[in-house]
Amino acid sequence: MAHTHPDYIAVYRTIAFIAILSAIAISAGTLFFTQALGNFRTRRLIADTPRSQIGAMAMGLVEVQAQIAHGSEHLAPFSGVPCAYWEVTVEWLRIPGVWPVAHCNASGNPFFVRDETGVALVLPKGAEIRGLHSLEETCPAKQLPEHYARYLKEHHLGSPRNWEPSQIRFTERRLGEGEGVFLLGTAVPRSQALEVSQDAALLATSTNSAHEHHIRELQSQTVATICQGECDRLFIISPQSERNVLRQYGWAKLIGGPALALFGLYFFLMVIFAMRWITP
Repeated sequence: MAHTHPDYIAVYRTIAFIAILSAIAISAGTLFFTQALGNFRTRRLIADTPRSQIGAMAMGLVEVQAQIAHGSEHLAPFSGVPCAYWEVTVEWLRIPGVWPVAHCNASGNPFFVRDETGVALVLPKGAEIRGLHSLEETCPAKQLPEHYARYLKEHHLGSPRNWEPSQIRFTERRLGEGEGVFLLGTAVPRSQALEVSQDAALLATSTNSAHEHHIRELQSQTVATICQGECDRLFIISPQSERNVLRQYGWAKLIGGPALALFGLYFFLMVIFAMRWITP
């Protein structure tokens, strides 16, 4: 009966709360550490892979610093800006501070890159794309600009009238033509990666014979294709420099993960000790 005293109940509740927080800290710390180990391996691979020139790169895992060649003429869906690659997300404000993703999409079209030694075709499918230029706009669901309302309709996301009275956030990330780009991926001979369907995708934006001729010229200059490999799955595309890409695979989680797990383990052991002390 003594343990039903309000003071004991309060103590048990406090111990249970600390035990739950300790378990969360141990789980989160372990997860962070596991992610950090993966980031560490990626960081080492980026740092240890020598930079290649397109015209001289060997087949297999390569690191290339190049420039996106003009000629794709894809239009980003929200801004209408010509670009080589784009990603968009549509989120809506469900409750204050919570923005669940209602829709996401990416172009996925191949594009060309060049340096002073040659041209390569990039197939972005499966790539980890970092550091894209971002455009974000939040609008009331009932007062959407025409281009946003049209996009929702074209992608069968319903009429703005069907959305709850809320805010909708539109985010567009893009890789512009003419930009410098860092690539870490697998180089394969062009004939092994470029199929007729991809040829058609490259020419899908062609509006005149001059542009089509330009695409054909780029294709004729292409020495290899950079894509995600079957064995080496790492594939990174970024408009940032190698140094800035490396910074994104930092040491914080590698140090903070074990520290958080040990912190949680310490308090979990303290909970066990406290339970033994108060339990007759």
